Amino acid sequence: MDNLSQFFDRLLGLSAADISVWQMCMRAVFVYVSALVMVRALGDRRFAGKYATFDVIIGIMLGATLSRAIAGSSPFFPTLLSAFALVAMHRLLSVASFQFTWLEQWIKGGPRMLIENGKVNQQVLRKTHITSQDLEAVMRSQGTFPQSSQAQSSLSWQQIEEQIDIATLEPNGSINVKLRSD
Repeated sequence: MDNLSQFFDRLLGLSAADISVWQMCMRAVFVYVSALVMVRALGDRRFAGKYATFDVIIGIMLGATLSRAIAGSSPFFPTLLSAFALVAMHRLLSVASFQFTWLEQWIKGGPRMLIENGKVNQQVLRKTHITSQDLEAVMRSQGTFPQSSQAQSSLSWQQIEEQIDIATLEPNGSINVKLRSD
């Protein structure tokens, strides 16, 4: 355990009064990967909105890193270099996820079937924190909300199953709904 502690201390300059450019770059990479893990563990649908979590994280981190260079709270050139390290890490992961499907699935996620053949998948809904009201909002925004139900305050799961054939949660957080043809 002591060797691991010394390794991280040397790599990230945890106990150093002044950190080197290399340590600042390693901190940027470490924070990037940590943020990606945290957001993927939370479930990125509500975090990212219309954008891939992968891209949101780089935007947040670049803003935070570059603001330190602008405000002068960190050395200018090492801070810029650590921002370039973030961009390089983002680019590297983009290329690697294109080459390796398993990595893309882990980094960006994949579509999740919320409703398939008119059957609600409660386990996926629970895991993604999607409610019947969320599905109703999507149906309204897509113009697929049943006219006879608009006076009601909300649809039951049974009514939703009667209306929707397929509902898919996409990796970018959007939900696509296909109504039953009958």
